[in-house]
Amino acid sequence: MSMRQDRHASDIGQPAQAGFTLVEVMIALGIMVIGFSMLATSFPVAIVENRESVNKTMSAMICQNAVGVVRSRFSHKAGVNGAPTLNGVVSVLMEKTGDIGPMDRIFPVPDLNEQTDWLDAGRTQTASRYAYVVAIRQVVPDVNYYQVAVVACRKFNAGDTLRLDDCSVSGNKAVGGVSIGSPVILKNSGEWATVYNSNGNLDRPLPDCAAGGAYCVKNYSGGDSPAIGCMVTMLAVKP
Repeated sequence: MSMRQDRHASDIGQPAQAGFTLVEVMIALGIMVIGFSMLATSFPVAIVENRESVNKTMSAMICQNAVGVVRSRFSHKAGVNGAPTLNGVVSVLMEKTGDIGPMDRIFPVPDLNEQTDWLDAGRTQTASRYAYVVAIRQVVPDVNYYQVAVVACRKFNAGDTLRLDDCSVSGNKAVGGVSIGSPVILKNSGEWATVYNSNGNLDRPLPDCAAGGAYCVKNYSGGDSPAIGCMVTMLAVKP
């Protein structure tokens, strides 16, 4: 037997090399595609949840800060260090943001350069992306007991105007061009709900009120409201 024949005979006796069939490769690729598809769909949800978490955290801090400012900057009776006087405020909520000094309306931001980029030319609201608007009503005449409504906001654009606008409620819908995400606050009670769709539907029941009977925060550039949260509380100010 020749050397070529011996080698051929020896090769026949060796075990075959292990490998993947085409079917196995196709199945593995299918599993990978399904896995990556599921992973890709989770990213938008995670982004939305992260944004909502940030907004809730910032809203709580901004609203608590605003309440502290109201307690320290307003007085019940006239003549207390020149502070704005609240006694005699009507029994419905009135916006009082303009009575708070500009420096008290600045909410800290990480980048100090933003403090020159985000001024509100219309209201000199704040030198920050984050801001708040405040409305106050006296619960009992001549008594140092007030209801304070604070709406925390995040500006979309430099120079955005932030203010409380009038609206109404009818059939548990906000009426008056209210933006999605805006709180709707009844002026006579402080009850509030949030607009959750373009039809003005509210996320909780509110009694009907006439035009001008409620406050909201609109986006004058179009799109969702800049409001990121709302707080309504009772408090006493300086005597």
